[in-house]
Amino acid sequence: MAKQKVIEGALAALGDRVEDKITGFVGIVTGIARYISGCDQVSVSARVKEDSEEPKHLWFDIGRAGVIEQGAVPPVSVMAPLPGGPQNSPAKG
Repeated sequence: MAKQKVIEGALAALGDRVEDKITGFVGIVTGIARYISGCDQVSVSARVKEDSEEPKHLWFDIGRAGVIEQGAVPPVSVMAPLPGGPQNSPAKG
C-alpha cells in the first residue's frame, strides 16, 4: 500500500480519513474517547473490500492517527434522525 500524505498539524476529528502512523491502517474516524489520563483515542473503521469480509474497526491513540483527508464523511450525512440510546415508548393501555 502506498503511503498517503498526512496533513501536518491536523488533529483527527469525526469523519476524517486517517492512517495509523505505525501499522498503516486506513479508515474513517467514527468515535473519539477522552480519558482523564490525557491518552485520548480515536475509533477508526476501514472500508470493507469484499462482500464476505467482516468490517474492521480499531482504536488508536490520537497521536498515531495521521489525517489524510479532513471531512471525508461529514458526520451529519450518517446521523440518525434521533440520538441513540434508550427511547421513550408510548404508553400501552
